[in-house]
Amino acid sequence: RQTLVEPVVKGKPTVEILTGPLSHEVRQFYREHYGSTTSLYQTKSRDLQFVDMQLEIGPLDKGRELTTRFSTNIITEENNNVWYTDDNGLEMMRRIYDPTKDERIAGNYYPMVMGVDLRGADSDKRQLTILGDRSHGCGSTGGGEFEIMLHRRCLADDGYGVGEVLNENDHIQPRLWAVFGDQSSSSLLKHRLGIMLQNPAHVFVGQGDVQNWLANYHSSFSGLKKDFPDNVHLLSVKARNNSALSSNSTYLIRLQQLFAKDDPNPLAETVTVDLAEYFMEGLDPKIIDEMNLTGNRVKNSIQRLQWRTNEQWSKTGRKRSSPLDPEISLDPRQIRTFLAN
Repeated sequence: RQTLVEPVVKGKPTVEILTGPLSHEVRQFYREHYGSTTSLYQTKSRDLQFVDMQLEIGPLDKGRELTTRFSTNIITEENNNVWYTDDNGLEMMRRIYDPTKDERIAGNYYPMVMGVDLRGADSDKRQLTILGDRSHGCGSTGGGEFEIMLHRRCLADDGYGVGEVLNENDHIQPRLWAVFGDQSSSSLLKHRLGIMLQNPAHVFVGQGDVQNWLANYHSSFSGLKKDFPDNVHLLSVKARNNSALSSNSTYLIRLQQLFAKDDPNPLAETVTVDLAEYFMEGLDPKIIDEMNLTGNRVKNSIQRLQWRTNEQWSKTGRKRSSPLDPEISLDPRQIRTFLAN
């Protein structure tokens, strides 16, 4: 790792503050290619209850690492040394700062795919969540704070398995959303906003008259009659064999329970949904089989190896499942895949 060097940015930034009926913005400019725009939206919509941070970074100077640090007065568990990062965008993993590691800072870094939580302990029920639009490294040395690695440019291979110099000289524009509140409401917003941030709407630009286009084409479509419950995510609807999705096609449906069992929210429980209540007429699925997660084998036809503990070996029989009820139950953090037509 690099020894002490000049900071990537130093001194006070140039600050511009903009206010308007829809949002307030603070724009900070440090030097060329280094700046940020922080926005707070003026609406009561729950889908905009966050602080939006858009960053402009790089190309970095050689041998530099750029992080952003969040400091709070939240008192966490284990003498204020606990924070949480997600496991591949799914369950939040409890991290504990260990000052005895050889590299005190780098040794307390963990992957952050979707976000990071700082949760108060005992009577302090506050929670700060930072969500990202891409994967980052996240570390903490305790004290109610954590930092997120935004960008790095190395001079040499660090000898930890990559086998090449991470000489990243790109200009990047990462985006972070900050959610702050009590643990129950923050947990709900975190899952919803995390999906929105990592699956943004795509903008398509074309030529022609807008009014003429709207008069001749549908400008919106949804295959759902209503939204799924807040703890259920329609992960995918995919026609098999790359065929067009129609009333005659066979397709895969994946549903996910967003909350884990230990999430501080009452929605972290088994939920049951009836697919016929949500899909539009003509698209309402008739479940044929439950599949494995990848959707290439019928779940009940899979013969798994049974490990012997205190009992004898047992074998799993192969049997084809019968047509399933459209009512589907999902346990906390469960993902289920179905074949339907």
